[in-house]
Amino acid sequence: MTHLPSFLQTWQVLSQTTNKLVAQSFQDFYFAHMMYDSHFNNLTWVNDTLFGFDPVTNESSPNIEKDRTAIYLDPRYGLSSDRNLSIWVAAALNNTEAQSELKSHWFSGVYQLSDTWYGNLTGWNSTISMFID
Repeated sequence: MTHLPSFLQTWQVLSQTTNKLVAQSFQDFYFAHMMYDSHFNNLTWVNDTLFGFDPVTNESSPNIEKDRTAIYLDPRYGLSSDRNLSIWVAAALNNTEAQSELKSHWFSGVYQLSDTWYGNLTGWNSTISMFID
């Protein structure tokens, strides 16, 4: 009887882990984690490499650096964490749900990304697909 509470705790941990494995794609998170650790944690690298492709539709904006930083630091769909990058990885791996979620967020709002920039990140020969291959 004394081992029953610890057994139940162990069962609860295993059950939660199983649910997480079913609900999330660890492949997407793994690739995103590797990308973030190697390159995407550096805002200067992201600005020089990715944002050189016209990320903002309104290129005449006087605050283009501020816009680029806001896109990078977006709390849900930015590029500033491995959790946020995982949806970009899923979109690059042809996950239609992730693609539609990104498009609905980035193509309607203050910071509208161009098709060129979106394709540069998630297309066949894109920056993200280079990391995945």
